[in-house]
Amino acid sequence: MSSKTLILLASHHRESNTEQFVQEIYGDNPYQLINLLDYHIQSYSYSGQYSTDDGFMNVIATMQEYDDYVFATPLYWYSMSGLMKDFFDRLTDLTTETHKELGKALKGKSVSVICAGSDPQPPLGFEQPFMLTAQYFGMIFKGVSYKAFVK
Repeated sequence: MSSKTLILLASHHRESNTEQFVQEIYGDNPYQLINLLDYHIQSYSYSGQYSTDDGFMNVIATMQEYDDYVFATPLYWYSMSGLMKDFFDRLTDLTTETHKELGKALKGKSVSVICAGSDPQPPLGFEQPFMLTAQYFGMIFKGVSYKAFVK
């Protein structure tokens, strides 16, 4: 695994099954983890106005330093977590004139997904938002790793 891997964890609680699965996959391989719980990422705003404590651009600034992104999310109601959905909605900000260069800088980076849930497998279409977002930004989509945790 590359030492330039950035994992964005989007579980709604700490020490989650998703984080455990990340550790199982990566073991002692180097990676940087951003826990989206540590950032106040607001929902997308059509006005582009966010409070000063919004952490989205801080996460994007860190992403610029890495070549390989892993989006780690639990499976909630057949989809990504709300934290991850807010983050993905905010990627729209990278298509505006103000931040377009940051969006263009994602081209050629690789993307994969780590997901934990209770179903035997993720539902059909789960990977679509990740794959299509990667495609939109010219990123390389490497697929989904999924693990079912039994309650």
